[in-house]
Amino acid sequence: MSAPALRVARAAAWSIALFGLLLVADRWLIGPEVIRGWQSSARLADLPPSVGPIATPAYLPEALGWPPHRVYFRLAPAPAWWLQLGGADGSQLWIGSGEPPVELPAQRCLGDAACPPGWRALTRRIQGQGIAVVGTLPPYELRRILDALVMSVP
Repeated sequence: MSAPALRVARAAAWSIALFGLLLVADRWLIGPEVIRGWQSSARLADLPPSVGPIATPAYLPEALGWPPHRVYFRLAPAPAWWLQLGGADGSQLWIGSGEPPVELPAQRCLGDAACPPGWRALTRRIQGQGIAVVGTLPPYELRRILDALVMSVP
């Protein structure tokens, strides 16, 4: 290897080492980076444990399938999670806690406004956490799903 090539290789190695050292010092001084905003996944296993316990249904009507189509979660500013399920017949079910993501078609059901036509919402506190069930299913099915929710840590 020639002297100029050796100098370039040495400078590159020092630059990489310096960058790595600065990155380690940054993470040590500031801490791990907190993901802000809504995240989406196709797998329930991708939920971080820091979102807290989640409610999974022990009962679902035959029209709905498991696992959820999408899983939405947020760590900051306040932890929240939502599971989106759907059936072949067009029925929809959302189970979640915290502020809903913008993808939920019936967000106003959880506020003071009335639900859009065909949508219903039920809420309950389970283990100190407010859980909501929002969907297009008949009210008795939503009640059965809500009654059969099981809390678990992801």
